[in-house]
Amino acid sequence: MTFTPIKPALDTLNGASEIHYERRWVALLTVPNQEQKSATWLRRIAWRSPTEVYWPKKFVQAASKVQQNGRQGRAPQVRPIIYGMIFAHIVNEMIEGYHPFEDFNATPGIRGWLRNEQRAPRYISIPEMHMVMNMEATENELVAPAPERELKVGDNVRVTSETLQCPLPGVITRLNGDGSVCVDVRLFGGAFKLVLERHHVELEERFDSSPESL
Repeated sequence: MTFTPIKPALDTLNGASEIHYERRWVALLTVPNQEQKSATWLRRIAWRSPTEVYWPKKFVQAASKVQQNGRQGRAPQVRPIIYGMIFAHIVNEMIEGYHPFEDFNATPGIRGWLRNEQRAPRYISIPEMHMVMNMEATENELVAPAPERELKVGDNVRVTSETLQCPLPGVITRLNGDGSVCVDVRLFGGAFKLVLERHHVELEERFDSSPESL
């Protein structure tokens, strides 16, 4: 891909000028359960690449385990919110030696990125990224346990959250042992799997249409 040169914005702070380049968000597709590995690998090459990596995740409470010193401890655990997807904030500027998509191709676990009908990268808009970030923030809020709902695989549901302008319709594909559910929804013009807490999923009694693309 050839980047279109864009004149960077010039900000002045306390008399010092800093160059801020135009950036775009790219949705990277990963092998299932390799989201963290791919994000970590890209962060490790940050010394030579201005690409910023964002992996929307849910922090989950791990079971206690006995450490070597005999004390009880909890191993930190995370799980993805969008299954098989991380995001890269790339510089939309020609920089010598900067080839982000070559880096993506060389990253373990990454199998491609979202594309449009012309097979070019399908960039993610700022409102779409705000939706994803708000979804992550909502998933990590401390809330009281929700009453148990009778949910089953195949149920038509809506993903509900005060951070979403409108509920996302979807279908439950798996009930996880930790109480979360996997829901297939339409995002960015394609079908993707969300992993959410049950209190963010509402059973749709009258659901007669397929999930609509954002």
